[in-house]
Amino acid sequence: MYHEPKLPLPPLALSFRDYVLAELRLQDTELYRRSRDYWAARLADLPAAPELPLAIDPATLSRPRFVHREARIEAELWQQLKAHGARAGLTPSGILLAAFAEVLTVWSKSPRFCINLTTFNRLPLHEEVNALVGDFTSLLMLAVDNSLPASFAQRARNLQEQMWRDFDHRYYSGVRVLRDLARLRRERDRPLSTQAMMPVVFTSLLAGVSAQKHPAPWQEIIYCVTQTPQVWLDHQVLEEGGNLLLYWQAVETLFPPGLLDAMFEAYTSFLHRLATDDELWQAPSCELLPNSQLAQWASLNATETAFPEGLLHSFFLEQVAKRPRQLAVVSTKRTLTYQQTLHEAMVLGHKLRQLGACPNQLVAVVMEKGWEQVVGVLAVLLSGAAYLPIDPRLPQERVTWLLEHGQVEFLLTQSWLDKRIAWPEDVQHICVDSLDLDQEEVKRLNPVQSPDDLAYVIYTSGSTGLPKGVMIDHRGAVNTILDINQRFGVSSMDRVLALSALNFDLSVYDIFGLLGAGGKIVVPPEESLRDPAAWLDLLVRERVTIWNTVPALLQILVDSIELTNSLWQQTSLRLVLLSGDWIPLPLPEQVKERLPALQVISLGGATEASIWSILYPIHATLPSWKSIPYGKPMRNQRLFVLNHMLEPCPIWVPGHLYIGGVGLAMGYWRDEEKTQASFFHHPLTGERLYRTGDLGRYLPDGNIEFLGREDFQVKIQGHRIELGEIERTLSWHPAVQAAIVTTINDPHDHKRLLA
Repeated sequence: MYHEPKLPLPPLALSFRDYVLAELRLQDTELYRRSRDYWAARLADLPAAPELPLAIDPATLSRPRFVHREARIEAELWQQLKAHGARAGLTPSGILLAAFAEVLTVWSKSPRFCINLTTFNRLPLHEEVNALVGDFTSLLMLAVDNSLPASFAQRARNLQEQMWRDFDHRYYSGVRVLRDLARLRRERDRPLSTQAMMPVVFTSLLAGVSAQKHPAPWQEIIYCVTQTPQVWLDHQVLEEGGNLLLYWQAVETLFPPGLLDAMFEAYTSFLHRLATDDELWQAPSCELLPNSQLAQWASLNATETAFPEGLLHSFFLEQVAKRPRQLAVVSTKRTLTYQQTLHEAMVLGHKLRQLGACPNQLVAVVMEKGWEQVVGVLAVLLSGAAYLPIDPRLPQERVTWLLEHGQVEFLLTQSWLDKRIAWPEDVQHICVDSLDLDQEEVKRLNPVQSPDDLAYVIYTSGSTGLPKGVMIDHRGAVNTILDINQRFGVSSMDRVLALSALNFDLSVYDIFGLLGAGGKIVVPPEESLRDPAAWLDLLVRERVTIWNTVPALLQILVDSIELTNSLWQQTSLRLVLLSGDWIPLPLPEQVKERLPALQVISLGGATEASIWSILYPIHATLPSWKSIPYGKPMRNQRLFVLNHMLEPCPIWVPGHLYIGGVGLAMGYWRDEEKTQASFFHHPLTGERLYRTGDLGRYLPDGNIEFLGREDFQVKIQGHRIELGEIERTLSWHPAVQAAIVTTINDPHDHKRLLA
């Protein structure tokens, strides 16, 4: 058999070592300087890596173990996908990169992030360079910005064009860019290998040259598996026998259970849809969330139920007819039966209506704790007006501003405050404790307002600028109160210790929740509002059954009676309602240890949504918890965790919390601009929503987890940290009673945490 002789190939004049040395000499060229300046100009604006949900701190992972996922797109479907991409001006790699970026956008906290591209960077430094064998792979940091509305095709083109611009400046390597970025973020003292600054990698192993005039970064097939501490997720794409193969290599233990499965399923499904659905390329939303999760959130918000129509005080009137001689209000100065409470409120209500009180007009109630508060707010509502509670401890200037902004013509107060506070001349003030409210006969006042009219306005504290007056109608407040009463069986046997200030909306439930159920309000004297010993005395003496405060007050009570444990056994508490702030993780167990049958309920929401919108019964706290779950929406109310496009976030992914439903406020009193900024109609569903400014996320069990306000978070060494989360974790330690965490700068001007 004839064999063709093999002729010896001429020796190469160039070695790979020569190539490396020539690459180093590039640093003295204009080409290198232009690339370096390009990246230097972009450093400050380069976003961080995708903020994917993590189950553990990556720093605690000593030996990462990668888990493999793969999928195949058959040749015919792959050809369809490439044809769609070509019509949109995209290379095959560009299609897959853009689709991968879409998935990362949905599962990341921010739509702006950087991913690392593995490129084959054989620089044209010599005519024989293509014959060399060596490692020509390099990294390219690609910034993704999916924050603005656009079609998928447009976002993909934008990304491809950015990639080409970056590739034109590949003479300054991605490793150098990462080092410069680390230096900019003042992390030079930490080894780069432990930072994982850009831990998500996209590697295209597709052969061939782009259909565009621009050369593709991936012109030759390269094979690699990236399994280093710097990488958490590496996506590789390649062709085999005309089929498209998709590989994910991921550090599974870093991520919450099921997260990567959902992401990979969404990605492969998205590619199939792109291959067969022309309209998807022009759609503003890719709708990547699994149907099972969409169904779960729909079920979560299926809260519609009928409830009795009525005014906030209507249910109190019903109870007066049932139990006229039963005690309604107990204070150190006076006790009032239901009939006495109605009689005195009706006398005062007549006076207010004679003065001109009418629906949607504000009557201020400026009082310290006392029976007068209960009679006063009932009188305002009976007159047909709405009440505006004002804390008398506020500075004179703030009280005056609230009265002026509230357009208050008359107010209710107490005689000792009347001597202390200078009222505006055009405001008529009535001292409730000085009036003769014991008239023998008083005619019933017929209601003149409807459930859609104002019940009260509460001004929020206003962390920046002037406070906002939240306008709550009767329907929203009634819905919340009836839900709580029916859900927890609140009845005429119940009593509440009314510790909350009148200008704090927990007081709305204290008054109207208990009076609407036939229960009793125990009003502590003003001087004992900070005295846990006095609280305990009232709890025992008045057989209080319901505790409704911010968590800090219950914590004070628990801490104060640690050594007098037996007093707990004498209380009649059966229901604890905690809201308004983070609940210390050990607190529910502390109170339940003393009273095992006690129901402890976490409630949340906003003043702008009628007291509460969401709740979670705390049966037990788990060591793995970072906080008490926020829970599920209450009746006729809805909560949503939405991303920047107002789309639902996947499980585990942080998003902004929005409230919908019957409890939403009418808006902000005399402030249309702020009303429009916080209340809006969803562009797709048309539902009216309130933007809370808080962050949250869906949990696999259907509950929502509260994550706090984004402006309460700080960035330390590139990581966004919620200070409250650290404080709550520290509070688990038995030797820690309370914790405060803040940030400081060390001698090298590096930001650190101090607890």
